[in-house]
Amino acid sequence: MIRMNGTWTSGPGIVVANHVSHLDGLILAAVLPEPILFGVDPDFATRQPWKAGLWLACQVTGSEIVPLSSERPLGVRALVKALKNGQKIGIFPEGRINRTEEPLLPLQPGAARLAILCGVPIIPVRILGMKEWIFSTAPAERKRLVPRVAIEIGEAICPDGSLDKMMERMADSLPRAD
Repeated sequence: MIRMNGTWTSGPGIVVANHVSHLDGLILAAVLPEPILFGVDPDFATRQPWKAGLWLACQVTGSEIVPLSSERPLGVRALVKALKNGQKIGIFPEGRINRTEEPLLPLQPGAARLAILCGVPIIPVRILGMKEWIFSTAPAERKRLVPRVAIEIGEAICPDGSLDKMMERMADSLPRAD
């Protein structure tokens, strides 16, 4: 069961979300009202069984993926192009799946930098309940085959030119507890 709260805005933007399971991107692609171009770890995008799962998810939802690597800037260029064409992109700013008891790992600055560079808002999305999924490696009091999941869309964060402020506002808008 997935419940969604919040108001979706039209136009380009960067969807940022917390990341506790391999299904987070699929859940967002399935419930958000428009296709998203997700930046993903290149290993995740090319390894089985994830590669086949990502391909299927893209076919079903209309979303797309682009591998992101600090050694190869083509992925970032594709994200910038999508934003300039009025699309939304998705990034998990923790940079990896959170397998700790902490509600949020330290955020990487890529999403905030892209928002400032392209002049587009960040759309914070909280994924709540996925730590309870039996296949999640994150600690949880109780694990379930079908967890109760809530997707909460936060208020858009408009770029103000300061990377530090953007990072702080982004961290404040993502979950503090699940």
